[in-house]
Amino acid sequence: MVPHYVNTASDVIAAVVESLVLDFKERVDHQAPTAAREFCHDVAQFANTDGGGLLVGVIEKLDPVTNLKKAGGIASGADPDELKAWMEQAIANYLVPSTFSHPIVPVVTPRGTVLAVNIPASQHTVYLWDRAQHTMEVVRRTSHGKDWMNPDDLERHMMNGSRATRLRIEEVVAGRKGPLVEIVGGAFAPVGYGEGFGPTAPNGAPQ
Repeated sequence: MVPHYVNTASDVIAAVVESLVLDFKERVDHQAPTAAREFCHDVAQFANTDGGGLLVGVIEKLDPVTNLKKAGGIASGADPDELKAWMEQAIANYLVPSTFSHPIVPVVTPRGTVLAVNIPASQHTVYLWDRAQHTMEVVRRTSHGKDWMNPDDLERHMMNGSRATRLRIEEVVAGRKGPLVEIVGGAFAPVGYGEGFGPTAPNGAPQ
């Protein structure tokens, strides 16, 4: 499943139907006591599955024929800069590790601003850790929405070598700096550097 990322007004217009890689949220009431946890659930579900886009500021409606959730308009909401700062703080407070990629892009449309949270799939499991309650949750995205993993689900997720392999290959193909790897018994073993990677010679060319 290819993640659905949103960076422009045209991308928002093209985001018509919710899917495994796209979720709509009309607004985030960041004054509510449970808002940060709920938002972090929405973010972590994509990081722990195939990645995707969370669009905050898009009104959803249920199509009575297809029973699919579709975009029904743009909601007027909080100040985008203030809400973006709140989102970053919520992720830092609740998600572990909080360093996984999650670019938050304010997208201006003729009807208002949508905050697009673009979340690539994470090689590392992303946990929601409530420091006050000493509880830990792991959520993933399914065709029915968010799903909470039980310990057995989590163990299979962590041991899923095929998912880890695919994500690592995607990183290398995307041009991120890193060594080429060889799959040995389901694990990664560095075997050298491909063209454009690794140390450079005095003339600036890759060694």
